Amino acid sequence: MNNVLVENIGYLAAVVVIFLILRAVVLWYWRINDVVKLLEEINHNIRLIAQGKSNVTKKNLTTNKVDFITGGIDSIEQ
Repeated sequence: MNNVLVENIGYLAAVVVIFLILRAVVLWYWRINDVVKLLEEINHNIRLIAQGKSNVTKKNLTTNKVDFITGGIDSIEQ
């Protein structure tokens, strides 16, 4: 009985570790982490603009991050 419990806990731990590794690979492959960071930055900037605390200039606006996420697709379609 005790060996079965230890064995099942070991299998469960292995499944959890494999799940976490595969999750990290999927997030990296689809660049989801980068998209989340960009969305948080956009949300922060919109909040600053809405509060009137932003000094938005052309130098502050960047499209390189968007090109990185989309793989430059926008420039190809034009």
